[in-house]
Amino acid sequence: MEAEDLVGFLLSRGDLVVIEHGRLRLEPVSGEPVPDEWLDDHQDKIISEIIKRTGTDAFTYESYSTGSYGECRAGGVTLQLISVLAEAPHYAIFNADLTRKKSTQHGKAGTPLPDRHFRVGRRHLFYKFWLATGLTIPRRLSSFHDYMDKLRGILFTGDYIKGGRLKADSIQPLSITHQQLRTAFCIPGLPDKPRTTPGHSSDNSRTRVPDKHSPLPHAQQAVQPITTTGENNHGTSKQGNAGIRGNVFPLNNPKSLEEQSVDEWLDGYGSDSFKGESDKT
Repeated sequence: MEAEDLVGFLLSRGDLVVIEHGRLRLEPVSGEPVPDEWLDDHQDKIISEIIKRTGTDAFTYESYSTGSYGECRAGGVTLQLISVLAEAPHYAIFNADLTRKKSTQHGKAGTPLPDRHFRVGRRHLFYKFWLATGLTIPRRLSSFHDYMDKLRGILFTGDYIKGGRLKADSIQPLSITHQQLRTAFCIPGLPDKPRTTPGHSSDNSRTRVPDKHSPLPHAQQAVQPITTTGENNHGTSKQGNAGIRGNVFPLNNPKSLEEQSVDEWLDGYGSDSFKGESDKT
């Protein structure tokens, strides 16, 4: 079975496949979990196939930098992102304060913050962007630099300005519904059993973001921008990476998950081609 048949195979069996808040969720119709080894071997192919078939470009976080941009030398934080499909570098700039608001033992008010530190308020676009991710808000809004790695593992979507630059107020976690995927993969009808509604995963579903992707043709799709404040118009681009995870097939094998090998788990589906795909990876 070709790798690009995998998502269609899952959908045709009635398994739940969605991308929610930038993360893949796979839930088998039986409710049984999928072996981690199988997920590690196939998760990147699943994500790439979904992105390619739906024509939706997605971006993953790589790193960030701070600096003063434009003629006014306004402070900002630049996110370096990478396209999942084209593996091309992109970036987005958010306004941020790079000086101390109050005098402390570490420095006087108005003096520069340490390198890569920045400060935002609740009206800043970056704060609203962070809220959209669903990640925990730092107790101090001047300590985002300690939390930036939490952006890894989330798939984002956004609108282009020009070149590799994205509109900061359009960047948000990617969401693709189960029904949208069934339509994209030409799976007729609806699943026999109602599935868990978005945002309410069952106890047996898991999520993960892939660490790598195979190069695929570049594509893009506009998204509805989040209503926020403005941004600065200058910056530089760097590169990034990503990742995902979940549950997949229903099980027919009576052994418990702990007692099964990956081959035994796959035998429950009568699909030697999947077993071969796993062995090659």
